[in-house]
Amino acid sequence: MYTFTKSFLGFIALLCIGLVSCQGPQGPAGPQGAPGPLALAYEFEFDLTSNNDYGIYYTFPTQDNIQPSDVVLAYLLTGQDNGVDIWKLMPAGDPFVQNAFIDFDFTYKNIFIYAYSVGQNLPITMNDRVARVVVVPADYSPNGRKALNIDYNDYNQVKKAFNLSDASVKKLTPVAKTKYEGPIIY
Repeated sequence: MYTFTKSFLGFIALLCIGLVSCQGPQGPAGPQGAPGPLALAYEFEFDLTSNNDYGIYYTFPTQDNIQPSDVVLAYLLTGQDNGVDIWKLMPAGDPFVQNAFIDFDFTYKNIFIYAYSVGQNLPITMNDRVARVVVVPADYSPNGRKALNIDYNDYNQVKKAFNLSDASVKKLTPVAKTKYEGPIIY
């Protein structure tokens, strides 16, 4: 029995060494893998006035297939530095109106931009504001399981991490609403 066991174990050892040490020619390349993190970017100009109760709705294009679990980051254009746009993550203080803030609510179908103030009335108009919105897949959101090591407050880091270019930013047009109704939930 000892001889059989010893011979059998020796055979297995030689088989393992043979299998591990053999290398054949390299095979063909496999199929293209899934793309990296995909984010979508939108931009729109807006006016917040007493006529629209300081709020305006925008609807995301249905063909963009935004998921209910996706996360929306909204940035307000607050100025320029040597010709470079400065984007501030909302809620953000309005750069032209003291004690006024611009914030947003969103669903996977739309975004609602609105203004509010602290301790004073809003002016009659807050015109010519610009927002940039980035829709991030949930896995890559700040708390997602594949969270990226970036500062989501910094639009330029978000843009770089998701390989967004100014040319890839889509323009949105507002949806007619006359009063604040809260976010549209479907």
